[in-house]
Amino acid sequence: MRFGVLVLACVGLVTACGGGTTDPTAPAPASAPEEAITRWLDAVGRVDTAELRVMVEPRGLAVLLGLENRLSAGEILALIDEGVPEATLESYWSSFRADFEAFTLDGVATIELGAAFPFTVRDQLYAAVPATGPGGGTTEIIAAETNGFWRVDFMATFGPGFVRAFDRFFAAETEEVRSIAEMVDVPLRAGMSREPGTEISDELSAEIDVLLERLEVLISP
Repeated sequence: MRFGVLVLACVGLVTACGGGTTDPTAPAPASAPEEAITRWLDAVGRVDTAELRVMVEPRGLAVLLGLENRLSAGEILALIDEGVPEATLESYWSSFRADFEAFTLDGVATIELGAAFPFTVRDQLYAAVPATGPGGGTTEIIAAETNGFWRVDFMATFGPGFVRAFDRFFAAETEEVRSIAEMVDVPLRAGMSREPGTEISDELSAEIDVLLERLEVLISP
């Protein structure tokens, strides 16, 4: 199991979102996990939301934003369907950049990436890439492959840090909650399959086991 060392910044979400259309001028997708993560880091440094929309798997990001802001399951599904509003996305990534710079001490450009480690969880291909700041602090960033292209998977990378919030969220058994459980089950298991960077308590380890069992129940037919 592993846990992201960075904390997702809390931003205010609006519920009125405009429907999105395909942009022919959107950046090209990444063909390798290292490329996806390198471009993601560069886009975070510039708060380039167009690039970030392409380099980050959108559903996991929307779920974590909704969870952080205590949105209902229905509101989270609407956010996934309609897309995160541009102003909210820009505010979020600006805050995220500040958090990342606190981790790196000297900006995202100073992060060094190691070799990608590919692994599979329930037929989904992932790659974990170690990221080291100039002060020696290291975390892993996880990318996921879809149709030959790669994106940073926020749920796999940062979702394990929300175990207790997920425990509360998945206590309900509505169809909306089940839909979200199906979306996050595999990436959460991917993130939790990695070794944590620090020791975790027996209590937290037990909570993780309970969450994984709960997800199994929710996604079962």
